[in-house]
Amino acid sequence: MLSGRATGTPKSHDGLVEAVRVLRIARRGAVKARTQTVNQIHALPVTAPAPLRERFTGLDRSALATTPARTRPGY
Repeated sequence: MLSGRATGTPKSHDGLVEAVRVLRIARRGAVKARTQTVNQIHALPVTAPAPLRERFTGLDRSALATTPARTRPGY
């Protein structure tokens, strides 16, 4: 290559393999964001003030995800 006689061609970065790679990267990012959100929701009863902590303690995963959304002002 340095001598100028290389005959290989670089990869084009398109096609089916590249499309699958992009989809896997997007999925990995979505899974990571979901995991972070679930971890934050699970930490809520630990760090919240006492009235909120009592309200959220003992809830299952789906209830713990929907209950904080309903506690927002105006909802």
